Amino acid sequence: MTVLIDSYSETNRNTAGIISAIHPSGSTWSAIGQALTITKDYILHSMKFYMQKLGSPTGGLKVRIYATSGTVGTSALPSGSALCESETFDSSTLTGSYVLYTINFVGINRILLKKDTSYAFSLEGYSATLSAGNYPQIGADSSSSTHSGNWFEYTTGAWAARATWDLCFYLYGFNIDRIFTDILGMFSRKYNMSADVTLQSLVLGSQNATTGWHALTYTTTSTIEMPIYPKGTNFSIFPMGVYTRYDYTGYTLSSVSLYDKVTDAASRTYRVLSITDWWQGDKFAYNVVELEKLTEFDD
Repeated sequence: MTVLIDSYSETNRNTAGIISAIHPSGSTWSAIGQALTITKDYILHSMKFYMQKLGSPTGGLKVRIYATSGTVGTSALPSGSALCESETFDSSTLTGSYVLYTINFVGINRILLKKDTSYAFSLEGYSATLSAGNYPQIGADSSSSTHSGNWFEYTTGAWAARATWDLCFYLYGFNIDRIFTDILGMFSRKYNMSADVTLQSLVLGSQNATTGWHALTYTTTSTIEMPIYPKGTNFSIFPMGVYTRYDYTGYTLSSVSLYDKVTDAASRTYRVLSITDWWQGDKFAYNVVELEKLTEFDD
């Protein structure tokens, strides 16, 4: 079951932002959004925006989520590369009056939103055709905004913040079960080492003209929590316990992708072979990650 993480009601709308070009644009508005701080851990699910159209836009929109720079509430802006992105929303489905529309995040884009962490939620032009006479309008409050975050926009080639504006939005996610915390504690007691691992994400490069294969490179992206247990390990979280059936099994709240690499605190490296999300009732518990050993070591 999804829960409301944060919102700023459409009843506050007195103005609108527009998206009239594919992002990033050097000449006009191509992205607008809201910077805010998450107050507890959630798994991202979806967002709603209060939108209508002017003319006949047919371009796609996406929500991309970034880390922030600046101060949330006054000057916060997107920073670095996007952490994830939503499914594409077809702007041709907008009507000539304001309606709340849902945009979903699926698969690996359902990232962990961390407690006490600030994020920039950016709605961006993704594909043609958006233009000066055909564009979405997104509801906002420019006169008496009261949300603790702040509006930002991308126009004429740069991000800019507006401390007195707020976007009308709803942000939804899944509550996280306490089970993962128990797994972390058990791992620390059993192995006396950190559960932090370095995540290296697989990046597809240019395609070979003869074989069709893409060049493969890895980019070190982040440090995530992932206790890794060898096959046959049994630890009691439920009365019947949890049994690790893969050669090596990682447990994490963070999103990983097929063939990513992780390196643990003992410099042991593994490759991701499969990912399964595990739920306890209606709460997300953790991702179960099947791992292949890449370096020689003793268990």
